[in-house]
Amino acid sequence: MEKIDLFEKIDGYINFSDFEGKQQLYWYGGESMLLLSMDRPPNKQYIERNLSELYDALDAIGKAETKLLLCVWKEYDEFRSVLKSSSSRARALEFLKVVLSDEGLVKGNSASSYGRITRAALLVRIKEMGLEEVTDYFKKMILKYFEDCDWIIADEYSKVNHDEILAMRQYRKRHIPWAFVRSCDAAKAGSKVKIRTLENESGIDFVTGDDIYVMIGIQGEVYYISAEKFEKTYEATEEPFDIFSRMTAFIPEISVLPDGEYTPIDEMARICYPKNTTNIFADKLVRRTKVFPVYDKKNYFLGYPGDYMAVRCDDISDVYIIKRQIFLQTYEEV
Repeated sequence: MEKIDLFEKIDGYINFSDFEGKQQLYWYGGESMLLLSMDRPPNKQYIERNLSELYDALDAIGKAETKLLLCVWKEYDEFRSVLKSSSSRARALEFLKVVLSDEGLVKGNSASSYGRITRAALLVRIKEMGLEEVTDYFKKMILKYFEDCDWIIADEYSKVNHDEILAMRQYRKRHIPWAFVRSCDAAKAGSKVKIRTLENESGIDFVTGDDIYVMIGIQGEVYYISAEKFEKTYEATEEPFDIFSRMTAFIPEISVLPDGEYTPIDEMARICYPKNTTNIFADKLVRRTKVFPVYDKKNYFLGYPGDYMAVRCDDISDVYIIKRQIFLQTYEEV
C-alpha cells in the first residue's frame, strides 16, 4: 500500500461561509489532520481565524477532533495554502515551510500560517517525486514532515537511553559573558508572556515569577530557566548588557499576552558568567529533531542536521537543542 493511501477520502462538505465551491476532503487519522483542496480561495477572514473557531464546521463532517487543517487552492499562477494547528506536535509556520520546501514563501506563527508557491515550481517538484496530482504532493509532504524527524520526549528518552547518554562526549561552557533578565523585571509576577527563540520563531509562552529568569546568549538567542538552575550554572553581576557591542543576530524581546506588542528587554539585562560547575553531554544531530522538555511539553526545541542535542550531566532528563554555530562558539570539550 502506498503511504499516501493512509489518507481517507471523505464524502462530505464543510458548510461554512469561509469556504465555497467544490471541495475534496482527506483525513489523516494518525495526526488528526484534515487536508482540504478547493477550487477557489477561502474568504479572506479565514486566514485570521484559529482552528477552534472552525469547530462547528468541522463537527458537521464528524471531524471536530481535527488538530491540523491544511487548505490548498489555485489562485492566479500560484498554489496557495493556509495551515491551522492546535497540535503540540506541529507549529503551523514550521510545518508549512517543510511542506512547501525551499521554493515556497511562508509567513505566520505557531497557530496559523500562510504559504504560496508558483505553479511551475510545484509541478517540477511533483514530477521529481513521481507523482501526478497536486493533492498527492501535499499528502506526501505531510507524511514527510512527521516521518523524516526524530521525536524525543525528554523524560522518556533519558530513561531508555541512559547508557547511550553517558557515553556521549562532555562539554563545558567557555568563560564568556551571557546575559540574564529576572522575568519579574520584564513583566509583573504572574503575567503570561511570550518570547521568540531561535528554535521557535513563533515564540514560547511562560508565566513570569521570582523563580524564572530569561537568558540571552551570544547571538541574542533567548530562553527561560528556573532561578535554581541559574544559580547553579551562572555567576550574576551588575554589569549592564550592551546589545550593540555584541552585534547579535537576534534581538531579545518579550510580549505580554494576549495582545501585547513585543518590546526589547536588553536594557534591563545584566551580564553573568558560567560557573563551569556543570557540564553537558552533547551529540551532533544527523536528522531533523524535536525535543519536548520535561518542564514544557506543549513547546519543543527544533534542531536540524549539524545542530547539537545537549543533556545536562547533573540531570539527564534535561534535554534540549543548541544551534550549531552557538554550540561551536560557546562550548569546549572537556
